[in-house]
Amino acid sequence: MTLFSGTTPAVTPVFVGGAPRTGTTVLHALICTGPRVNDYIAECTYLTGLMACYVDCLGLFDVHTKYYFDDLSAFAEFHAGTVETFLAKAWERTGKPELLALKSPILTLYFHHLARLLPGAKFVVSVRDPRDAILSRVEVAERKGDVAPDDALHEACLEYAAVYRAVLDNIDAFGDRILFVDYARLVREPDELTRISDFVDTVDPAAIWTGGLTHPGNHKDTEWATALYGERMSAASVGRFEGKLSGPMLQTISDLCGDVEEWLRAVQTLRAVQRAA
Repeated sequence: MTLFSGTTPAVTPVFVGGAPRTGTTVLHALICTGPRVNDYIAECTYLTGLMACYVDCLGLFDVHTKYYFDDLSAFAEFHAGTVETFLAKAWERTGKPELLALKSPILTLYFHHLARLLPGAKFVVSVRDPRDAILSRVEVAERKGDVAPDDALHEACLEYAAVYRAVLDNIDAFGDRILFVDYARLVREPDELTRISDFVDTVDPAAIWTGGLTHPGNHKDTEWATALYGERMSAASVGRFEGKLSGPMLQTISDLCGDVEEWLRAVQTLRAVQRAA
């Protein structure tokens, strides 16, 4: 299969990610307003599972996996074909667009592997103030009622840091095929829309949620839904952590996520300078 392989694929996969609660859904929905992009579709959880399996088997290559493949490159080639089979199915399901945009926050952990398996793919990563993102993540845990508040905060911090470290520790895998989108700027500044349009396809905020294979109303009643889900882009949730997070909670977030936040800011600044040069 050659639809998605090569540096100039016939169909360009665009993977949208970022830590949970960082605006990945609205970013994906916005990208799906592009005239060459598929309509909005729910998360590609199946692909996330495929990549998790791939990474597990990479870790066990010398123990188990090597007995089924000649070498690591043969295993990577085989798995790339498996991924392409799924993408081809998704492409057909979404009307055979020129750009296939799929989203999953947890898939971000494996973006660098996808970048190597699919050298023509693009990646868009949403970045949000960890204080707002982690507050929202803790609120999800509270609505689900399955984790103690202190544990929820700690787990949310570790999740946030792990997702971005997976990208930042492997930034060389992406070259110029990755775009970091600042959530606060996305909902406030037109320039961020221009950056997305230049990287993927022309986006139209007025058309968000107006067409899709997955209607946002189908997910309104889940623990993950917020008042903004399925609505127009809004800055209402920017800075929402103020007055809601205690001093000790803010310190925990700083301790566990502060270095990642600084690293992300540095990478964004560097790429902005490179683009302007």
